[in-house]
Amino acid sequence: MVGAYVMASRDKVEAASVVADKATSKSIRLAVKPPKIASSLKKAGILFLLAPDPITAVPGLVMVGASYAAKRREAAGLEELVKETADVMRAMRDMQSLF
Repeated sequence: MVGAYVMASRDKVEAASVVADKATSKSIRLAVKPPKIASSLKKAGILFLLAPDPITAVPGLVMVGASYAAKRREAAGLEELVKETADVMRAMRDMQSLF
C-alpha cells in the first residue's frame, strides 16, 4: 500500500513539472511544495530591520525570531513526503533482508 502511495506521489510531482498552463501549473506547484511561512517572516523581518525608522527594529527582530520558531512547525509538502516514504521503504527492505 505504501508503494502505491509513493508511485502516485511521484506521478503528481512529475505532472506538476510538465503542465503547460501557467495557472494550473502554479496551483499544482503550490500543492506539491507549499509556501513556507518561515521564509516570508524572515524576509519581512529583515526588511523591517533595514528600514531607517528605529521603531521598526523591534517588530523586525520579533519576525526574524518567529521565523526560526515557525520553521520547526511547518507542514511537510508532497515532495518531502515522497522522499521520506521512499527512505522508510528502503529501510524496511534493508531490515527484511536481515531476517
